[in-house]
Amino acid sequence: MLDTEEWPHGMLLFWNSVDGWSYAALTDEWGGADFAEPLPVDRLASPAAIRAVLPLLLAGDDHDLPARSERWDQPRAAALAGVLAAADAARSAGGNAEGERP
Repeated sequence: MLDTEEWPHGMLLFWNSVDGWSYAALTDEWGGADFAEPLPVDRLASPAAIRAVLPLLLAGDDHDLPARSERWDQPRAAALAGVLAAADAARSAGGNAEGERP
């Protein structure tokens, strides 16, 4: 259950291919958000890793979240990990991986 004193306007939980799982406090009722903070989980975290961190986060205890290293282990996870690794390599080299938007 979301602690409305800690998160008076709510919070966002989201994933992107660069940072993995992150969260941000909503700053107003129109959906404005604070700066995103990373969740202490693997970029391809398993649902169990997310479930382990969420109760503390929702309760407002976001300063000392436990790090979790369980990875998502489904057939598509290996393919996604390969795409992310290629994108990381391209970013490091200053280019774009095939299929990435400029």
